[in-house]
Amino acid sequence: MNYARFDAASLPGQVGKDGPNGTRLSDNRSGYISYGPYFYGEPGLYIGGFYMRRTGAVVDQSFVVDVVGGAEEFAQKSIPHGDLFDDVPSLVYVNFELLEPTDGIELRVYVDEGVSIEIQSLVIIKTPQRSWGGV
Repeated sequence: MNYARFDAASLPGQVGKDGPNGTRLSDNRSGYISYGPYFYGEPGLYIGGFYMRRTGAVVDQSFVVDVVGGAEEFAQKSIPHGDLFDDVPSLVYVNFELLEPTDGIELRVYVDEGVSIEIQSLVIIKTPQRSWGGV
């Protein structure tokens, strides 16, 4: 997989509800609002991120985006709720590396009670190997 995009409503979640146009909205409960898609990845560098925006008033809390596969965590980032725009979706992403072929990889968003967000989509990009000096 070099690039994939998923509407948020097409991915599972423990909390939240599907909104218009394939979005997923938090519902004032704590838990995973989105997880999946359980993909197979070849060794390499990846970027995985969610296009999302803040809804409602800013709260002094954070939400977590992470990447896991099996029992291994490849990346995790905590983002303050106030860092999101409320009128334009932001790409909240993590970089991760697979050292060997890995199956069952999922990207997740965990929200605490009171964190109000709307997720539009998930994107996964395998970044090309960089070549320095034109080699």
